[in-house]
Amino acid sequence: MMNGAFIVILFFVVHLSAEASEPNSLKTKLVVKESTGAGFEQVSALAAGIDFTNTLGELKGASNRVVFKGAGVAAGDVDGNGHPDLFFCGLDTPNQLYLNSGNWKFSPSRIPDSMALPGVPTRGAVLADLNGDQSVDLALTTVGG
Repeated sequence: MMNGAFIVILFFVVHLSAEASEPNSLKTKLVVKESTGAGFEQVSALAAGIDFTNTLGELKGASNRVVFKGAGVAAGDVDGNGHPDLFFCGLDTPNQLYLNSGNWKFSPSRIPDSMALPGVPTRGAVLADLNGDQSVDLALTTVGG
């Protein structure tokens, strides 16, 4: 017998306009530098220009334990400049988009409330061309709210 508790999952899709890197193409060339190392270099959030803190109030978490598992981040070229931008999901914090201007330097982008979703615990995000129009789309998931 169910106790009447249930989880509501909402799914949002927001269309973002960005030019494809090549006309009529859904691919971007991967440029790999010659290296003798592991291929990765650590960049601090401060050096990258990212200042995002995902918060969760204790009472909000206690009322829905699923949100204690955290929230996501999505990477995709939103502005069409060939660099991966980052979209951070927030639980008690509004979502935030950071645009990559190159060399892993990011700046926060002003986004509408339909993407920031203040007051709504956003758990996941995907940046992808969902409808084949060669523009990046944003899909968001949330639990409760």
